[in-house]
Amino acid sequence: MTTVTFDTLELADRLAKSHEELVTKRDLQAELAPIKWGVAVTVGGIVTLILKAFFPA
Repeated sequence: MTTVTFDTLELADRLAKSHEELVTKRDLQAELAPIKWGVAVTVGGIVTLILKAFFPA
């Protein structure tokens, strides 16, 4: 039977080194804000086109 060893000290060192590279929730929200606006504008345009197709002026 195979056993797996897990070195917690090695994991702690890796986490300490990569701490600067971690992305926070605030960073993600700042990055996704323009995408959310773009999706909202696109969906609004599609809804407008659908409404024009069913209710011509």
